[in-house]
Amino acid sequence: MPEEIVGMEINSIKSDNGNVTITANELTKQNGKYLIKILTQNEEPEVYTLTIDANMTTAENTSADKKEIKLYAYNEKCNDYYKTIQDTYDVNTNSKTEEQVGEATTNIEIILPTKLVTYETVTN
Repeated sequence: MPEEIVGMEINSIKSDNGNVTITANELTKQNGKYLIKILTQNEEPEVYTLTIDANMTTAENTSADKKEIKLYAYNEKCNDYYKTIQDTYDVNTNSKTEEQVGEATTNIEIILPTKLVTYETVTN
């Protein structure tokens, strides 16, 4: 996640394909950035979308903006990806960070509140 996200809590992760099971997920923070690891399982190759419901808190000085999120993939039965990168985060949890894993990008849009809430107390 972008470094502007200073607090994060995952509520749920869902797949839109019933043939894909989410077996585990992990939220960690490394070098000031949150990382989400999601493990999936399926018998046959599938096309699916994962939806992550999470509470995120941005830093106080963050402005509304689009930020890039990097996505990494690993499949033990097929290591043929459109774009590859060195496995610096040990995506496949085998303690080998010199291997190649798949990489893609997407965006997250940070939207700031536009309302002002005030509190008044009247006495006498």
